[in-house]
Amino acid sequence: MVVDRMNKHWYKDCTTIMTADFDDIAVGIDAVMKGRNGDYLGTSFDFTVSNKEKILEEKLKNHWEKSVKEGKIPIVKYFEDPDTHKKGSLLVPKFIIGASKRDVEELAAAYLSDDIETLENHPFKYVLLLQIEEQLQTALDYYATQADNASVQFAKTNYERIQTLLRIMKNQIHLDENIQNHDLYEYSRSNIALETMRRFRITKGNSPL
Repeated sequence: MVVDRMNKHWYKDCTTIMTADFDDIAVGIDAVMKGRNGDYLGTSFDFTVSNKEKILEEKLKNHWEKSVKEGKIPIVKYFEDPDTHKKGSLLVPKFIIGASKRDVEELAAAYLSDDIETLENHPFKYVLLLQIEEQLQTALDYYATQADNASVQFAKTNYERIQTLLRIMKNQIHLDENIQNHDLYEYSRSNIALETMRRFRITKGNSPL
């Protein structure tokens, strides 16, 4: 449902593709984002539906220790490009996207009733990008301290490319202006997943890595 919205209405310059069951289970990557120009920008998502901070914190911590901190990029092993139908493996930095039970229920109800207005304007559309931004900036802040560490430079380059795409996506939906809307602002402040990611970023910034 979320992937369908991302492809049809939410974001213009990317396509989101579901992964094979193996990569969903083994790598924890449910979908991969591809730029409209035909190049993969190395973004993927691990959709997590939970109201419990500890579950999200544990996923963030595990991914950080196993991938981000070491400069390793997860590999989607069984991937097929929907445009070229080329099959093979793909390196894709992973971002954990948290949604609440309420988000899912509201989106599902709107989806089933074809309520386009609710689907198009649901605040999760904006907070999804804010979640990516928090994790992306946490990684880039860390890589900025690792100029002499050659093993993380490839990952740093990939994350910088994602930053360019993210800025374009934010501008297209006028995120920085819309976040000033009271309802969206309050939603983002009370969003457990986003708050957990902000707290994780602060922790990484204030403790030895």
